[in-house]
Amino acid sequence: MSEETPEAQRARALAILEGAHSFPGPFSFTVITLARQGVTDELRALAGTEGLALFEEHFVVPGSSSGKYLSHRMLLHVPHAESVLDFYERLRSLEGVVQLL
Repeated sequence: MSEETPEAQRARALAILEGAHSFPGPFSFTVITLARQGVTDELRALAGTEGLALFEEHFVVPGSSSGKYLSHRMLLHVPHAESVLDFYERLRSLEGVVQLL
Protein backbone atom coordinates (compact mmCIF):
# COMPACT_ATOMS: atom_id res chain seq x y z
CA MET A 1 0.00 0.00 0.00
CA SER A 2 1.47 3.36 -1.01
CA GLU A 3 1.47 6.40 1.21
CA GLU A 4 -0.40 9.49 0.09
CA THR A 5 1.86 12.38 -0.92
CA PRO A 6 1.60 15.69 0.96
CA GLU A 7 0.14 17.25 -2.20
CA ALA A 8 -2.54 14.55 -2.42
CA GLN A 9 -3.34 14.97 1.30
CA ARG A 10 -3.75 18.72 0.83
CA ALA A 11 -5.95 18.25 -2.25
CA ARG A 12 -8.14 15.80 -0.33
CA ALA A 13 -8.41 18.20 2.64
CA LEU A 14 -9.33 21.07 0.32
CA ALA A 15 -12.05 18.99 -1.34
CA ILE A 16 -13.52 18.09 2.06
CA LEU A 17 -13.46 21.73 3.23
CA GLU A 18 -15.01 23.02 0.00
CA GLY A 19 -17.71 20.35 0.16
CA ALA A 20 -18.66 21.17 3.74
CA HIS A 21 -18.28 24.99 3.87
CA SER A 22 -19.00 28.06 1.77
CA PHE A 23 -16.08 30.36 1.04
CA PRO A 24 -15.53 33.18 1.61
CA GLY A 25 -17.18 32.96 4.99
CA PRO A 26 -16.88 32.21 8.70
CA PHE A 27 -14.89 29.23 9.98
CA SER A 28 -14.48 28.05 13.58
CA PHE A 29 -11.13 27.08 15.06
CA THR A 30 -10.26 25.69 18.47
CA VAL A 31 -6.64 25.69 19.58
CA ILE A 32 -5.65 23.93 22.80
CA THR A 33 -2.40 25.31 24.21
CA LEU A 34 -0.33 25.18 27.33
CA ALA A 35 -1.23 28.14 29.55
CA ARG A 36 1.94 30.11 28.95
CA GLN A 37 2.34 33.87 28.99
CA GLY A 38 1.76 35.52 25.61
CA VAL A 39 0.17 32.60 23.77
CA THR A 40 -3.24 34.30 23.49
CA ASP A 41 -1.68 37.46 22.04
CA GLU A 42 0.27 35.36 19.53
CA LEU A 43 -2.92 33.62 18.42
CA ARG A 44 -4.74 36.94 18.03
CA ALA A 45 -1.89 38.25 15.89
CA LEU A 46 -2.00 35.19 13.63
CA ALA A 47 -5.78 35.48 13.31
CA GLY A 48 -5.42 38.88 11.69
CA THR A 49 -3.00 37.90 8.93
CA GLU A 50 -3.23 36.98 5.27
CA GLY A 51 -6.84 37.89 4.55
CA LEU A 52 -8.25 36.45 7.79
CA ALA A 53 -10.50 38.53 10.02
CA LEU A 54 -11.26 37.66 13.64
CA PHE A 55 -14.81 38.13 14.94
CA GLU A 56 -13.82 39.54 18.36
CA GLU A 57 -17.16 38.68 19.96
CA HIS A 58 -16.49 35.02 19.11
CA PHE A 59 -13.01 34.82 20.64
CA VAL A 60 -13.18 33.06 24.01
CA VAL A 61 -10.39 31.54 26.07
CA PRO A 62 -11.55 29.25 28.87
CA GLY A 63 -8.89 27.58 30.94
CA SER A 64 -8.78 23.99 32.11
CA SER A 65 -9.76 23.16 35.68
CA SER A 66 -6.09 22.52 36.51
CA GLY A 67 -4.97 25.81 34.92
CA LYS A 68 -2.44 23.98 32.76
CA TYR A 69 -4.23 24.46 29.41
CA LEU A 70 -6.17 27.12 27.51
CA SER A 71 -8.83 26.44 24.89
CA HIS A 72 -8.80 29.29 22.36
CA ARG A 73 -12.11 29.22 20.50
CA MET A 74 -12.44 31.64 17.64
CA LEU A 75 -14.50 32.42 14.58
CA LEU A 76 -12.64 33.88 11.62
CA HIS A 77 -13.76 35.13 8.25
CA VAL A 78 -11.66 33.23 5.70
CA PRO A 79 -11.45 34.00 1.98
CA HIS A 80 -11.05 30.41 0.74
CA ALA A 81 -10.42 26.83 1.83
CA GLU A 82 -6.67 27.16 1.33
CA SER A 83 -6.69 29.90 3.99
CA VAL A 84 -7.97 27.35 6.51
CA LEU A 85 -5.13 24.93 5.79
CA ASP A 86 -2.55 27.73 5.77
CA PHE A 87 -3.81 29.01 9.14
CA TYR A 88 -3.60 25.51 10.64
CA GLU A 89 0.00 25.31 9.41
CA ARG A 90 0.91 28.63 11.05
CA LEU A 91 -0.81 27.54 14.27
CA ARG A 92 1.32 24.37 14.39
CA SER A 93 4.43 26.56 14.55
CA LEU A 94 3.37 28.26 17.81
CA GLU A 95 5.14 27.13 20.94
CA GLY A 96 2.82 25.31 23.33
CA VAL A 97 0.13 24.20 20.85
CA VAL A 98 -1.21 20.86 22.05
CA GLN A 99 -4.13 20.22 19.70
CA LEU A 100 -5.94 21.85 16.77
CA LEU A 101 -9.64 21.31 16.20
